[in-house]
Formats: sequence, C-alpha cells, structure tokens
Amino acid sequence: MPTEILDGNTIRKAARIASDGDSEIYRDATMPGLAIRVQSGAAAWYLITRVKKIAIGPLSAFDAADIPELRNLVARARGMLTEGNDPSAMLKASVAHRSVDASTAQAAAAAGTVMRWEGMRDAYLAWCKGHRSPDTHRGYRSALGAVPGSPLEADFKSIAGRPVTLITTHDLRLVRNSVLGRGNVDGKQVSNSNQARLSVAAMKAVFGWAVENSEVSGLTANVATELKRAPTSSVSAYEEHEESEAPRALTLEELGMIVIGLEAAKNHAARLAILLQMMTGQRRMTVVRARRRAFVEHPKYGMVWKIGPDKSGKFRVLPLPDLAASAVRAAQAYGRTGNAWLFPQQRLRRKTDPGTGHMSERMLNEVLEELRAPGGPLASAPWAATHDLRRAFVTHMRPRVTTLGLTKEAVPMITRADEGRYGLDETVYDQDPALPDKSLMLEEWDRLIKEGCAQAEARLQRP
Repeated sequence: MPTEILDGNTIRKAARIASDGDSEIYRDATMPGLAIRVQSGAAAWYLITRVKKIAIGPLSAFDAADIPELRNLVARARGMLTEGNDPSAMLKASVAHRSVDASTAQAAAAAGTVMRWEGMRDAYLAWCKGHRSPDTHRGYRSALGAVPGSPLEADFKSIAGRPVTLITTHDLRLVRNSVLGRGNVDGKQVSNSNQARLSVAAMKAVFGWAVENSEVSGLTANVATELKRAPTSSVSAYEEHEESEAPRALTLEELGMIVIGLEAAKNHAARLAILLQMMTGQRRMTVVRARRRAFVEHPKYGMVWKIGPDKSGKFRVLPLPDLAASAVRAAQAYGRTGNAWLFPQQRLRRKTDPGTGHMSERMLNEVLEELRAPGGPLASAPWAATHDLRRAFVTHMRPRVTTLGLTKEAVPMITRADEGRYGLDETVYDQDPALPDKSLMLEEWDRLIKEGCAQAEARLQRP
C-alpha cells in the first residue's frame, strides 16, 4: 500500500497492474484520503479513510491534469464526513462535472438543498401569482420560457436543468442573446428587443427573489444584477411605411358594428363584459374582476360602479349610463348564484379548482377574434383588440371635453387607474364631487356609441 505524490506515472502504474490482474492501493502523499485502488483487474479513484471507503470513479475518468481538482474534492468530502454528511453524491457527480463547485452544486440539487433553474423559476412564478397582477404573472411566465413548446422555452437551454448556484451572468447573457437572435435579419436587430427586455427584467426578478429567499432556493449571490438590458431595435420591423405607423382608432361606425356584432357572439357573458368595457373605458382586467356588490343603485345616476379598493383603500366611482347599466343588469341576471363576481369563471384551471373565480380576461379576446373573422363586423379592422376599445374612448372624448365645459383632466378622471387614490371610502362613495363631470362624460360617450350603432345599421341596410 505505497504512499506517493499521485501523478501521471502513478496512473500508468495502476493501469498496468490492473491489466496484469494484480491488486494494489496507491495513497496520495499530498491529500490524505485520495487513493487509486486496483482490484480484480480494475482501477478506480477512491476516498479512503479509517472509517469510510467511497468510490469516486473509474481510473479513466480523470487524468494527471485533474489531480489538483481531485485533491480539492477529497478535502471537501472529508469536511462533509466530519460534519456527519455523506459525500457520495458529490463524489459521483465529479465524474461528469470535474469541478468541486460543480460537483457540490449537483449533489446539493440532488439532495434538494439547492434548486435547479426550473424549480426556482416555478417557485418564483407561484409567488408572483399571489403577489403581482395577473398580467405581470402571465408576462413573466412567457418571458421565462415556462410555457411548454414556446420559442422562449428553447432560449433558456443554456441554463436548463442546472443548479442555480452554477448559473453565471454569462449564462444569462446567452439567454438574452438567444431571444434577440430570433429577431436578427441581415445583422440588424429588427424585432424581439422588447421581448428580450422583458426576459431580462423577469430573470432579474427571479434571482432577486431567490436571494431574498435563500433558505428555499439555496442561492446566496445574485448574478443577474450585472445583466444589461437588451438594445433597442435599430430598424423598423416593417418595410412598408404604412405598416410601421400606429394603427388608427376605431371609428364610431366600427364601434357600432361591434355593439351589433356582439348580439351574435356565442359567449353571452363575455360579450356583456366587452360592452361594459367599451362603455366605461376601463381595462379588461378591471371589468372581469368586478364584483356583483360593486354595482349599486343611485337616486340621481341610476347605477354607479365602485371600482376598488386600491392599496390605499379608496374607491373609484363611475356613474353608468344606459348601455353600460343594461350590460350590468343582464350580467346580474345571467350570473351564477353564490358567485361573488359579476362575470363568473367559465373554465376550471385545474382538477382541484373550485370554480369560484372570475372570468378569464382572455375570454374577451376570443369574442373579438370571433368578430374579426372574415365576414365578421370587424373584418375591416383586423387589428382591433380589447385595448382598442379603451383607446377609442380616449380618442373620441378628448376633443369633446371643451364642448362639455370640462377640463382636460376629464378623460383621465374616467380611465386613470390611480384616480381612486384621490377617491372616497366605500361608505361615502355616493358623495364623490366628480360624479357630475363623470356623468357628463359617460352620457356623451353613450350618445356617441348609439350614433355609431345607427351608422352601422345604415351601412348594413345598403344593398
């Protein structure tokens, strides 16, 4: 059982003795515990102490250049034994990864003390779903390649399956550059810049969360802090000038066509939600998250909608004119008994889903896609989406505020998400001093939409 400084000569001697069928153990004089064991015609690297004998890998797995790293590996393993931990997984991982840090990380990931990329990503997304807006969760889920089969899933191949402690800033740059690479034409960045920027923001959010929750993730250093944002596009994504311009707002006639076309939409609840969004200029998420009790009768305005509360516990209050109020009353009559939402959930998201949530905002998009189909009322405006209903309100009402005797703040008073921060407590919502101005705005918008319906009906009656 000779003791010597293990080197290339020792490896060759061990290989020769193995071929002769002899047995021998060569111990390293530099690092106690590191040894080459020859037995039954085979030679292997071992950790050998007075109480433990653990195989690291076959002799061919390492050459003379790897011996310094093997000594570091054995030193780490001896420390684990002293602490009462089993180093077997780390030692076996070294055959594939050749590095103490990599082997330790792989062993930690196998033991569950360090997360792999997918586990950390999914844990963050679960947290994000409960602490951020649905749109943020959906955007980050896509931007982090968590949607199976999406192009972004392949962009994350450089860190797929890796323990998070082995991921470097360079690895994250490879992800960002992969996203950008799919939008590169003739060496010029024409698209995907916004997507790459979102992916960078999402990765920074994941790693920031992981470091703050190191007891869960096993990560203590944030390598995303040095990751830079993606560059902006150098040229337009479109060659034709007309296509590069921002799409126009929907005309009154097209808005009227939507109202008429909604009558034929198959999803009754979703079409009512679209009508409510159109008539109030709100975001689609605000509409689908409206609770039944948020709509109350008012002695002067007929019906008002209490939107909120926000983070400050304040409410935005909107008086609902004819078309908006009729959409709410129809939804109330159509709604599900015992469900708190004006527009109840229509599809179960998982087997254990109780089905007590609100309608997915994507249902509204599906109805608009139905109207945009060839031959549909919006076939002439194929770019129309739910946000265009909100933009149409702003476009058509902004030049009318002066005629109504209002200030330029009248439109944001309807559409602005933070208006409720300057609003009222729920108990005094009907005392909002802005209600008269809001009523003027929304009554005028109701009149314009009805005018658009008349234009649409006249167009449909033409031969």
